[in-house]
Amino acid sequence: MRHWLLALMMFTAPALGQDNSLRFATSPDAPIELTGKTITVDQGENRALLQGAATMKQGELSLAADSMRVLFDVAPSGAAREIFAKGNVVLIDKLGQTSHADNAHFHLQKEQLVMQGNVRVENPHSDDPDSDNQFRNMTGQRLVVDMRTGISTMAAQPSDSGTPTPRVRIELKP
Repeated sequence: MRHWLLALMMFTAPALGQDNSLRFATSPDAPIELTGKTITVDQGENRALLQGAATMKQGELSLAADSMRVLFDVAPSGAAREIFAKGNVVLIDKLGQTSHADNAHFHLQKEQLVMQGNVRVENPHSDDPDSDNQFRNMTGQRLVVDMRTGISTMAAQPSDSGTPTPRVRIELKP
């Protein structure tokens, strides 16, 4: 019998500033800026490939990786629909919280981001006595972020070999 060893941990980021926006929340109406050392656009397939220090910025959110594949809706909108990031993925939110992973999938219409493989979330303000955020660092294998609400779920993924998988780990303030 295949065992699925999942360790789930939910955390909600505190409200920020007077506008009550949540950490990881996006500005879905903000323009998306894509950069890379090379960008190849295939209009027939409605996609673009960014190679070499690829970045995506939308509002105050930034995503960087070795490469990105962007899928677009068909005409007339032509809007970016999904972004797949691969290799040395780094997500930085508006307060500087940094998340690292091997790969990421950002579904823009669903406002959902999934980071997978050696996921590490670092809170740069963990030593700030004025911060309400209780966690310092968190590690796991899969992070799913609802960008609308700021609610995130970190999980350990099962091993295909049947060996025990790593568990989710969180470091809290004393």
